[in-house]
Order: sequence, then structure tokens, then C-alpha cells
Amino acid sequence: MNYIFIIGIILLFVNDHFFKWEFSNWITGKLSDFVGLMIFPFFLTFLFPKMIKWNVIFTGVFFIFWKSPLSQSFIDFYNSISFIEITRVVDYSDYIALSILPISYYSLKKVLILNKLHFDKISISPIIILLPSIVVFMATSPPYWHRFTYTDGNLRFFRNKVNLKMSQQEVLKKLEQNNIKAYIDTSFKNNPYGDNHLKEIGFYKIDEIIIDKKDTVRDLKFSLISFKKNKTEVYLNSINISEDIKEEDVKDELRKYYKKLMRKYIIERIK
Repeated sequence: MNYIFIIGIILLFVNDHFFKWEFSNWITGKLSDFVGLMIFPFFLTFLFPKMIKWNVIFTGVFFIFWKSPLSQSFIDFYNSISFIEITRVVDYSDYIALSILPISYYSLKKVLILNKLHFDKISISPIIILLPSIVVFMATSPPYWHRFTYTDGNLRFFRNKVNLKMSQQEVLKKLEQNNIKAYIDTSFKNNPYGDNHLKEIGFYKIDEIIIDKKDTVRDLKFSLISFKKNKTEVYLNSINISEDIKEEDVKDELRKYYKKLMRKYIIERIK
């Protein structure tokens, strides 16, 4: 154990459970990826001290897998047998954090240099540090807005948000005036995450929307969040498409298309 790993694991914990919620931005979103990729090879090297190179390679490969749609089956299986569910947001821009791996590898190889950073004068069992570290690695949390974008739709969007200077009731009334019937999504309970600092949070569903008499959108799920009076964030979370579409590249194209289409449609009818 050395100071690099200890500082990294503390920073990872603080960022995931404080900074992301208080200062949610690009920096806090990527910081956990950079720090995690920097120190996870240290963790593996404690377990497999003669496999530094492969520890770094495994870290990179697993990160690519974890941040891709390919990991969803693994996540679903794990959640089916675990008391504590895990999740992650597929964001390919997170792959930029892989650039930290050469630095991690270089740090691990320069053992003589890093000897100065070891706990030489402190007698402590590495297990006392490693066990909490496992919890920290597994308990990383997504950005605050993930709590409002969870959905069971089969074509999910990524942070498709519209900011409005009106109350939630005004938003729903605007939709009704445009003959769009939105009702509470009974799949969720209001404020399911216990965010008491939020004044209001609601999950809603629209069964069907016909756009320009050619595009039919089914099961649009969205959430309304009010942080301040008469200011509402609308998160367009998902729609349902044919179950016959299995190809991920086709889904990605449809996701891009409908994400823009639904955002434009909602803005035109509410603002």
C-alpha cells in the first residue's frame, strides 16, 4: 500500500458521493473514471504482484466492456442475484480516461521511486484498506441527473433535457392544450430516491405521439423536476421500439434520431 493508492481511493469516494452531487459537471463526471483507472491496477497488483502489465491491460479492457452496451447482460444478471443493484451510464466520451493507464503502468514499474511513498513507518494490514476499497470501487455513483432518467423503455436517451421557466403544472397544462395526454407513470413512485431537497419530482408517460403525420412514437417516458419555484427540468428518458430490432448500431441511429425529434417536438409545444 502507498500514498498514491490511498489518496486515489479517498478522492474516488469523495467525488462519487459529494462532488458529483454538489458540483455536477464534466470535470466531476470524468474525474472518477480517471482516478479509478489510475488506482485499479494498483489494487490488482497487490493481488497479483508479478503481473503488472496484465493488470493494466485487464483494467483497460474491462473499462471498455463496462462502458459499452455489451455489459448490460452482466449487469442484469448481477442485479438479479444481488441485494444492492449496480448501474452505469453508457457514455463513449468516458473512454478518454483510458489515457491515464500509461501513467499508472509507469508508476507501478518505478518501484524504487515509489518506495518513498510507501507506508514504512505505519504498521497496518493491507486487508484493512483493501476491503473498504472494494466497496468504494463498487459503490461509485452516477451523476445526480441519473436519478431522474432511470427508465424501463427499450430505447433510452442520454440526458435529453429541456429547461423551462414554468411550473410542472404549467408544463402538463401546455401538453394538454396541444392534445397530448400525459399521466403519472405508475412504474415509479414520486421521489423514489429520497431527495428531500427537491420540491417536486414526477415520472410521466405519454402512450402515443404522432409527429407530422408520419412518425408514431409510443410510450414516451419523461420526468419533471423542480429545483426552484416556476423552474422545471424536463428529462425525456425513453420510448419503446420494436423488440425485433436487436442490432446495437441500428438502435444507436434510432436513438440519435428520436432524441432530436422528441426534443424539438416538446419544445415547440411547451415553450
